[in-house]
Amino acid sequence: MTLGVVFDLDDTLYLERDYVRSGFTAIAVAVADAVGEDPDTISRLLWNAFETDQRGGSIDRLLQRFPTLADQYSLPDLLRIYRYHSPDIAPLPGMHELLVQLSDGGIWLGLLTDGERTRQELKLTALGVDQLFSVCIFTDDWGRDHWKPNPHGFEEIERRWPLQRGRLVYVGDNPLKDFAAPRARGWQTIRLRTPGQITADLEAKAEQVGAAHEVDGPAALMTVLRTVDDEAYVPMRSGRDDSERAGSEIGGAAPRGGGHA
Repeated sequence: MTLGVVFDLDDTLYLERDYVRSGFTAIAVAVADAVGEDPDTISRLLWNAFETDQRGGSIDRLLQRFPTLADQYSLPDLLRIYRYHSPDIAPLPGMHELLVQLSDGGIWLGLLTDGERTRQELKLTALGVDQLFSVCIFTDDWGRDHWKPNPHGFEEIERRWPLQRGRLVYVGDNPLKDFAAPRARGWQTIRLRTPGQITADLEAKAEQVGAAHEVDGPAALMTVLRTVDDEAYVPMRSGRDDSERAGSEIGGAAPRGGGHA
């Protein structure tokens, strides 16, 4: 039977901290002449604020450090540079290979992410994985009140894919919002928890629902996908040929990528 696997974007396909660093670099390059400092110094200032848990105030701190900067760049100006730059990011090690293997094996691949569509599409393009997904759901298209844990995005996936809910899997990172809705709807859920994630230390609270499974990287994710239910079970073997065979045995005629919401 066909399996449909839907991925979150931030801190799931790549490390979000890399996006933050990339955005700070874009700001630093843009304002260097205005403040008379080299971009590396400015970028370090922003990053140090982020690393010391002043994440919401990194740009404010920059404006405080260089008061004359506000003569040329307002806070909204700097936020626009950050939000709409072309990010220098890459998939987690092994993630691109995993997605290709799943797609080639007949697994239906989807993406469901919060955040403004334009920004998220810039990230997808930079990662080079956008064409691997047959459907991309940007929950912000319906407004912020439709962000996870609102179930609307998951309902839309169900509408587009004629698969039983038990054959749908959501892979995310944030136990505070990613898994309650799909679990309530009967999906399989997998938390990807790996060093460097902003969400790595988060735990599900009593009134919230965490993932049914937890993995530490793409290789472990494939293992869980192979055993996600009895019908999909394929024993682990070594070698590329066996892993590709395992992917095909839980797959079907997969829709091709590029279908954005």
